[in-house]
Amino acid sequence: MSAEIDLGVLTNGNADIKLIGIDKFFKCSISSKDVCSNKPDPKHFEEAARFFNVNINQILHIGDDPINDVRGAIDAGAHAIWFNKKGLAWSEKMSKPVVIDDWKKGYVQIKENYEF
Repeated sequence: MSAEIDLGVLTNGNADIKLIGIDKFFKCSISSKDVCSNKPDPKHFEEAARFFNVNINQILHIGDDPINDVRGAIDAGAHAIWFNKKGLAWSEKMSKPVVIDDWKKGYVQIKENYEF
């Protein structure tokens, strides 16, 4: 996927993508420390838009947390996909987003639902 789409990591944690050996797949990593805030605050998503030099509505965020990732992205003006590997029920009041539970199938859904 990273050959066709510019990918970035947005994390509330402090994972070092270089240290864990996945940095070759991502153009950037934006942590809570970098933006002095935690998702669902829009600062992560705004910084990603700034880094990639795009409007925030051109950002597609994939995350496993309905509030921090999905609601955070949508409230910031980005698009969101819920990575739901555990098969949990959607309990948020907002509309259920596109859901994936497998990265390979997810790539197909991304290609079908979004232009890039």
